[in-house]
Amino acid sequence: MLNDKPNYIYKFVPFNLNTLKSLIKNELWFGKPINLNDPFECDFKLKFSGVLPNDNFLKKYYIEKLEIRDAIIERIARNKVNIDFFLEDIRSAILKSAIDNVGICSFSKNYNDIKMWAHYADSHKGICMVFDKDLLIGSLQNVKLEEVKYLNNLIEIEIVGFENDIQLSVPKIDDIVNLKNSCWEIEDELRLFINFFNKNSRRLFPYNPKSLKGIIIGQKMESDDVATLYHLLKDNKDMFWAKSVKKLNSFNLDFVYTYPSIHSTYNYVTY
Repeated sequence: MLNDKPNYIYKFVPFNLNTLKSLIKNELWFGKPINLNDPFECDFKLKFSGVLPNDNFLKKYYIEKLEIRDAIIERIARNKVNIDFFLEDIRSAILKSAIDNVGICSFSKNYNDIKMWAHYADSHKGICMVFDKDLLIGSLQNVKLEEVKYLNNLIEIEIVGFENDIQLSVPKIDDIVNLKNSCWEIEDELRLFINFFNKNSRRLFPYNPKSLKGIIIGQKMESDDVATLYHLLKDNKDMFWAKSVKKLNSFNLDFVYTYPSIHSTYNYVTY
């Protein structure tokens, strides 16, 4: 059922209050890059050549481009403007733009990776939400889906300084937020992302309930939690249910496609 559906994408989540709210309201959370689990999210290196522009240009550049008024006034007053300060302020401004104005919602191309279940689905006690990619994207406004690119080195932003000018080869924000170190390549990650016009924009976005095609129950999920989940979603007749199980004589997972059978007296679950 899953192997022949290349249009499916997968979101691993723990079983908690936020997940229940997401399922009840049919909403997805688009978080800030800084809140993701990789400390190198949106990071890059700067390469500077040329000369540091004069004070008048720097004042204008800081205020109009970087929107940092206090920093440049204080540094010029103390005669502390140098290349290191300048590059760090540019880095901070670019990172701030990515952090404040971008929302990310992560998915994977794979549903059967043991590490993904361990890291993102609460050590196999959570679930994997199965979405139809096209239906999901079609129900979300101004959202793009991109494959994460895995690199061994940070991307480079080149800065060339002149007496009265500065030139930056700044990539698009969506390029910055879709790069990760190659050590994460096993995640096979896809990202939905959106550029916000206002840093205080709402980060919860409603999706079409029909885009949720299935729920895969973690191998170690508690019976009470399965019962709660089933009662919550039982009216969705178009959605399949599956359970991950340990494959016999192997370090792999297998998947059983079946509806949970809830014994109402004790909320006991059988398959």
